[in-house]
Amino acid sequence: MNETKTGNFSLSVVMPVFNEELIIKESILSLNEILKDNIADYEIIAVNDGSTDKTAQILGDLSTSIKKLRVKHIAKNSDMGNALREGFKDTTKDLILYTDADMPFDYNLIIKAEELLISTKSDIISGYRQGRLMESWIRALTSLCYNLIIKCLFGVNIKDINSPFKIMRRSMLQALKLSSTGSFITAEIMIKAYYQGYIINQIPAPYHARKYGKSKLFNAYTIIKALTEMMRCRKTIKTK
Repeated sequence: MNETKTGNFSLSVVMPVFNEELIIKESILSLNEILKDNIADYEIIAVNDGSTDKTAQILGDLSTSIKKLRVKHIAKNSDMGNALREGFKDTTKDLILYTDADMPFDYNLIIKAEELLISTKSDIISGYRQGRLMESWIRALTSLCYNLIIKCLFGVNIKDINSPFKIMRRSMLQALKLSSTGSFITAEIMIKAYYQGYIINQIPAPYHARKYGKSKLFNAYTIIKALTEMMRCRKTIKTK
């Protein structure tokens, strides 16, 4: 890992965005402030995944004032996994952070996660959500069941495998050869990292409920697609 003058790490933040006009400006500005104060070498890659509201315009305006922000546009909504993979392709830094646009965590957690990654010589740090019942007990229960299915099928014991907070070494991510196009991609990262022998650690992440709008991922289509991609992944991996 390349040390910066401040002793911090170089970081690419990849953020998939779809119709987040009410929160995206606050989210990017807050993220940039944390990174600017703590990390000398960073970039923010916002992947506008076919938004039909004012998201693209807002991101364009932000990119003129925030030089560390790059915006990648996908013409038609292509699902979370594809948006993340497109963002990952454009990263240039040593570490990559994936997070959502609706500010699910305090961005100061990034610094704590980096310290844990260094001290434990990990390849990936995954946050596990604390306090998710504030949003919906149904979503919390669904997430619990999803994690149990992953554990049963793959033997991977991660507290919150689909958490939208993962900081990873770029070299590891490139070696995983991800294939998912839907929301299963977050689990695919953890499963393939586990089976390829990378060091995984977890960090508690106090959860911030969405302030505006509704989640684009909690619906029948995304759940069925995640389960379909899960079974496809299961066929390609020899469980321990």
